[in-house]
Amino acid sequence: MSRGVRLRRESAKAAVLFVTIERKAKRSESGMRIANETPNNTKDEVVANRIIGLLPERYSKWLERKFPRSNYDDANSWIQTLTSSAMPKIQEIHALAVVKERGSLQYKIDQAARVRDLMENKLKLDERVDSRTDKAIRRLAQLKTLRQVIGLQVSQAKSIEHDGTSA
Repeated sequence: MSRGVRLRRESAKAAVLFVTIERKAKRSESGMRIANETPNNTKDEVVANRIIGLLPERYSKWLERKFPRSNYDDANSWIQTLTSSAMPKIQEIHALAVVKERGSLQYKIDQAARVRDLMENKLKLDERVDSRTDKAIRRLAQLKTLRQVIGLQVSQAKSIEHDGTSA
């Protein structure tokens, strides 16, 4: 898998995961849960850690360095900080990486390879269409020839029949 494709997949994965974290934080802010309930905080913390674990390694390590869980009193404040501070920063860093990647030689090589593969597939499809067209034209010509032969035989049979009845 090329680096450009990997970056786009990582970007999509990071965006989805951070939206999940953000929704959890908003739900806890809206009063659906009481902040002092330990079971919910631990559950949120477990979910946040799982999501961070699913992120590309460079993002998860950066989060662990910049936003360690030990600096926060409860999971809700940690999740809130992740969604409000970390998510925009990661999106910005990733956008710059994608722009840089698109200008790189490797990205251009990958794009050229994709175009070459598409052209190869198009040529194969064109060959198949041409082959089928040739076969259909040959069948049509054979039918036309057969029709002429049959028409000739019918006319000869009629002339023989006509000659035999008049004699």
